[in-house]
Amino acid sequence: MIRQFLSGFPGLVDQNNRFWIDTALENFEEEMTSFYHDYMQIKADPGYLVNSRFRLDKDTAKGFYSFIDYIKSQPHIYTTLLV
Repeated sequence: MIRQFLSGFPGLVDQNNRFWIDTALENFEEEMTSFYHDYMQIKADPGYLVNSRFRLDKDTAKGFYSFIDYIKSQPHIYTTLLV
């Protein structure tokens, strides 16, 4: 489940269904700086999230998108209650 949240993370290595962060990669520091820059941009403008490295991708969050499709297919209107 953690893998779905790592897309776009600097230094992510995906090899034979094993995942880790390689901080020794040549451009890791620049990528990490860019990662935090993107984060700060989303804090300032949440609309940037939709096309950012932080979005949930369909290939790594299939269950989430299946859930959304299921909700859309139901005849009910689901609401969120604020407490």
